[in-house]
Amino acid sequence: MTFEEEEQLLQLKTKCLNNLAASQLKLDHYRSILRSCSLVLEHQTDNIKALFRKVSVLVHQGEYSEAMPILRAALKLEPSNKMIHVQLSKLVKKHMAQRSTEKALYKKMLGNPSRSQPSGPARAWSIAWK
Repeated sequence: MTFEEEEQLLQLKTKCLNNLAASQLKLDHYRSILRSCSLVLEHQTDNIKALFRKVSVLVHQGEYSEAMPILRAALKLEPSNKMIHVQLSKLVKKHMAQRSTEKALYKKMLGNPSRSQPSGPARAWSIAWK
């Protein structure tokens, strides 16, 4: 096989894997999509379609912190792509909401760690009855 033939075969393989990932996305086969996109990205790290599909799956799974760097990498590759800008904006909002929910949950589970404990002898609690 010549180098040109091998290169053509590799391009055809990535197109097929991208199409496979698109069809898997319609069927909600998320693990399969991640595998297909990873195979594409092994050969073409700058493949926007594979990056965007991988981000879609990660967002669906709630893995916002994993999806953000991938989407930022896609934005560096295509800074004029409006779809990436919109998705990144939505992702940042979702990530912020998720973090605030997690903080509230941790605060509820662990109590309010910012409250300072009284120093010195133990303070007796009293309830004022009216």
